[in-house]
This record gives sequence, structure tokens and C-alpha cells, in this order.
Amino acid sequence: MSRFQSSLRILRLANSLLFGVLCVACIAWWVRSYWYADDGYISTIPGEHTAFSSGYGRMCVWFEHSAATEWFNLHCRPLTEPHDPNSENRIPIVHLKAFWPTMTRLYVAHWFLAVATGFLALAPWLPRQISLRGMMISVMAVAVLVATISWIDRTF
Repeated sequence: MSRFQSSLRILRLANSLLFGVLCVACIAWWVRSYWYADDGYISTIPGEHTAFSSGYGRMCVWFEHSAATEWFNLHCRPLTEPHDPNSENRIPIVHLKAFWPTMTRLYVAHWFLAVATGFLALAPWLPRQISLRGMMISVMAVAVLVATISWIDRTF
């Protein structure tokens, strides 16, 4: 094996390890979001800070163009009030909106982050050629994953 191929193998392993750990963390945060609401902010650069809020399987991240009083703040509280998963005002799966010049807001479902990081962890290991049987198995696995996620998202 050449030096270049061994370097690519190490990069592929590092990519899978990084995104695999991020995927497990996203799944843990997703499950936690049904029992606890987390919110806080972190100061990124002078005059800018990033705030976040999480609960009921959804999260909101917004980037504000104003200075924060501290460099980091985190609040956690248990969710006590019941939440209807089929309500009209449920936060969408993915939604980006810019309130220029004060802030930019991003809504995203936790499961979307978990699936995206899981795909990025597995992407370097995908084969270059796929057989018909392999494609049918992959499509069935993706269909089962999507059905399970939509059931969880609709039920809880």
C-alpha cells in the first residue's frame, strides 16, 4: 500500500469516527429533548453570539449580531406541560429565516441532524459499484429508517 493510500485510509477512519461520535451525540440529545428543554448561548466573536433552544424533538439555533453579557450560558429545565405532536404550530423539520441585520434563525429536527451525521460517517465506506440486489436492500433499509423516524416524530 502506498503512502497516499494509507493517508486516505486514515482520513476515512478519522471522518467515520468524528461523524459517528457526532451521530451518537445527536441521538442522545434527540432522546433527551423529550424530557428536558435546553437553551443557552455562546459568544463566538466580539459583537456576535449564537443562541440555541431545544425541546420536543426540535431545536432552534439563531445567530445574533449583538454582544452577549457572558461568553457561555446554559439552562436546562424538565418539560412538564404536555405537547401535542400534531398541533398546527409545530416547529417545521428544517426552516431557515434571516431577519437582517439583527439575526438569522434556523429550525431543525434532531432526527435530521442524526441522519445527516450518520450518512456522513458511512459515506466514505460506500462501494463504488452497486448491484441490483444491494440497491434493493439499501432502498428497503432507507424506507424502514424513514418510516420509523416519521412514526417517532408524529407520535411523541
